[in-house]
Formats: sequence, structure tokens, C-alpha cells
Amino acid sequence: MSRRSTPKDKNVAALLALTLGWAGVHRFYLGQIGLGILYVFLMGSGLTTVLGFIDALAIFFMDQEKFDRKFNRERARSYYRPRSSRNRYPHRRRLTAEEEAEARRIAERVRNKKAHDARLRQLIKSGKEAFKNFDYDKALENFSEALKLDPRNPAILFNMACLYSLEEKGKEALEALDKAVQYGFDDFSRIETHEALAWLRTQADFKTFRESNYRLKRERTKKKIEVKEEQQEPDLLEQLNRLKQLRERGMLTEMEYRRELEKLKR
Repeated sequence: MSRRSTPKDKNVAALLALTLGWAGVHRFYLGQIGLGILYVFLMGSGLTTVLGFIDALAIFFMDQEKFDRKFNRERARSYYRPRSSRNRYPHRRRLTAEEEAEARRIAERVRNKKAHDARLRQLIKSGKEAFKNFDYDKALENFSEALKLDPRNPAILFNMACLYSLEEKGKEALEALDKAVQYGFDDFSRIETHEALAWLRTQADFKTFRESNYRLKRERTKKKIEVKEEQQEPDLLEQLNRLKQLRERGMLTEMEYRRELEKLKR
């Protein structure tokens, strides 16, 4: 078993350097045996007296932590001892069950978002590769799947319009272009110059599409206005009978009865 050395006292070392520094006693006290022996050999020169005084000042003004790091290694280790997580973060509290559940939900959403984006990138990449290899069916399949993941992606819609044009499907191509423009596609020069849209540009519907600022014209559907059925006036005979009943019950005077009767005759 290794014996633990006795900690050195900074003030004692400074005092020894001041009083007996000419003999190197403070160096022996601090465990610097080699330097202590050197001081002994130089005692007669008077140099050690000056060195001892300088050492006394240096030790006296030295920071305690620095002194321990240099001369008390056992004690110095305590300065760097890792603290427990509870002591390191005293302000942290334990999460409640609801907070832990919410944290798990957030982490799950982040994972799902990463998986969604990775899948979307893969489908777009596969669609472009199939497009370059003239496998239009495969490209359209990939872009269609990608569109399900990101229905408002103008780049996907533009690529699908190109594919529909190559397959001479004018209606589908124009609808895809219309949605692409709706969701932010504004490179109209590309619509006019892209080779895949050459067939579409020859169609009569494309001229109307161009004149409408690259949007489809849609007929405005008139909203059906519910017309309330007008209340039909009761039959004249029915009204006369009602007036008679009111007069007989005394709810109408003779004068009021005649006045209402005149109104019905008009």
C-alpha cells in the first residue's frame, strides 16, 4: 500500500524560504530534493540567500490552487473531481409523466420527419434517374409517390407535367403545370423552352394556358341560391270564414269586420 504524503502548507513553505532559504530547506520541505542539494552546494556563494528571498515572495503570493497543483497533487485532484449530475445541475427537476410523454411524442415526430424527408429525397432521386434513362413509367410512379408526401412541391409537379407531355397527355400535363405555378413555380421561360414540353406547346389548349399567365381557366360555378317558397295566400273563402269566426267570438267588432272584408275584396 502506498502511503499518502502529508500536504504541504503554503505559509510554512514561504516562511522557510524567507528564513532558511539560503540553505534550501524550503526545497527539501516541498519535496524538491535535487534543488535542495543544489542550494547546499551554493551556500557559500551568497546566491542562495537571494534565491531564497525570491522563492519566499513567489510562494507567498502564489494562488492556493496553483500551489496545490504543484506541491499537493492529492489535494489538487479534488479540484477536478467530477460532480454528480444532481450537484452539477441543481436547478433541474425530475420530469412529470405528462412531460416525459410529451418529450417522447416530440422525439417521435422528429424521427418521423427525418424518415419522411429521406423517403421524399429518395423518390425524387429515383424519379430523375428513371427520367434520364427514358423509363417514363418508372419516373412517373416515383414522382407520384413523392407527390403524396409533398403535394405542394412545384418541382415534382413540373417534372410530372414533362412526363405527361412526353406521353401526349395534354389535360394531365396542363393540370400539373397549373398546380406547379399555383405553388410557386415561376420559371416560365423553362415552360417555353423545355424539350419535354415541346408536344404540349403545340396544342391549342396551351395557347389559352399561356394567355392566362400559365394558369387554367376554370368556369365559375354559380352557387345555388335556395329560394324560399313564398307563402301562398290562403284561399279567399277560408279567409272569409276566419273573419266570421272572429266576429262571432267577439274578437272583431262589426266595424273591424267590415274593414277587413273590404280589404279582401280589393
